[in-house]
Amino acid sequence: MRHVLLLSGLCLSMATYGQCGAGESQVFIEVTTDGYAYETYWELLPTGSPCGTGTIFSGGNALVGCTGGGLQLQQPGGYGNGLVISEGPWCLATGAAYDIFWADDWGDGGCLST
Repeated sequence: MRHVLLLSGLCLSMATYGQCGAGESQVFIEVTTDGYAYETYWELLPTGSPCGTGTIFSGGNALVGCTGGGLQLQQPGGYGNGLVISEGPWCLATGAAYDIFWADDWGDGGCLST
């Protein structure tokens, strides 16, 4: 099963594999960055958890963080531009729901690279 999420500054593609224990699925997230990768911060969370609470993994520019969306801080950090990065694996409960929080420092949305 493959899910693709388009986010500002990066594209996330999530794939599941079978290397975990009973009742779990192994998950990788493939991050494809555009020319403004430093603008984006994201977190993988249990469904309903706010950013910074119960975080399973975070990626991107930590200087943007949970509250930096639209602030136009423009501080370098996080992923480089024009890259494909594989994050994970994580063993997540099969059938459970998860959220991806993301913040775009510039606030203009979209993913220029697919």
